[in-house]
Amino acid sequence: MITRYVKVNPTDQVAFLRKDSFLREGNFISSPVVSETKVTPKTVLTIIDRKNNWVKVEVNTGNSCGSIGWVQESMVIKF
Repeated sequence: MITRYVKVNPTDQVAFLRKDSFLREGNFISSPVVSETKVTPKTVLTIIDRKNNWVKVEVNTGNSCGSIGWVQESMVIKF
């Protein structure tokens, strides 16, 4: 069986979380958290990468660079 994957460029896709969640340093549930503060569903996120069932996001803080980390894709609502 041959499986073919097409990489979709997720850059600059806006998203929100379904519920409060930690950003992680890597794309594993056992990865350390970026901050002890959870990201809330009202926070605007920008998707910057995708790997397996995880997405790497940047938190939109209004500053030039917000926190960056990984969340499970099932937690993300994409727009």
